[in-house]
Amino acid sequence: MGQCDQAKAMWEDLAKKGNTTALINLANLFEQGNGVKKDKKEALKWLNLAKQEGESESVYYIKILEKK
Repeated sequence: MGQCDQAKAMWEDLAKKGNTTALINLANLFEQGNGVKKDKKEALKWLNLAKQEGESESVYYIKILEKK
């Protein structure tokens, strides 16, 4: 649990700087519920932010997550 907290904090800091890998990692964290409450809406929020930053991979993940 502690490692998830550290990873989440690190990714949130990087996400504020527009790091798309961090945005997708945060989405995965919430989609899978690793160290946080599983939350599809929160996962989609992070994926959409990655999409806004031009991360084409996020479009693929959004489509998959919306089907769940």
